[in-house]
Amino acid sequence: MSVERITTSIPQSQHRFIELYCEDTKKGKSKVIQEAIALLQEKYLGRCYKLANTEIQEDFETTVADGVDNESW
Repeated sequence: MSVERITTSIPQSQHRFIELYCEDTKKGKSKVIQEAIALLQEKYLGRCYKLANTEIQEDFETTVADGVDNESW
């Protein structure tokens, strides 16, 4: 896995939370931040899917009556 190094500034309260969380879970800061970003990605992806679903629904509504009215298999 290729990795990138970043430097960021965060509020002291968030830094303290990360420190406490690392101590509690026995994980390193990098792992904790990776997990937090993964959760943010999941939340964002959910919003994207929800938006895409509304776009599909509008198109689907115009095609609901297409096809055979009385199908017999």
